[in-house]
Amino acid sequence: MKPSSTCPSPVRTTPHSRETFDLVNFAAKWHPYGGASAEEIMVTFGLTPELYELRLGHALDFYRSEQLHLSQELHRNMRSFCWKRVERRERGCTRTATP
Repeated sequence: MKPSSTCPSPVRTTPHSRETFDLVNFAAKWHPYGGASAEEIMVTFGLTPELYELRLGHALDFYRSEQLHLSQELHRNMRSFCWKRVERRERGCTRTATP
């Protein structure tokens, strides 16, 4: 018998949105290079670096490393790197050249 559309969906153990999976994979690819440029983030996701890092940080907080297909070390490093950048921006400590 085919399940009806009113049945609850199974509990998800992996990222539920393609965007989350894409954010994490993109970040993992760019992590060894200090992260992607603002231009690369904008072209790929249409997001500012600030919004990208917030979304990525929340995804890394919400999902465990095995759910994201990352090593525990990479998951921990990416999470720390991401939230440090968010914190620096919130304190106004961005890396911009002074005129």
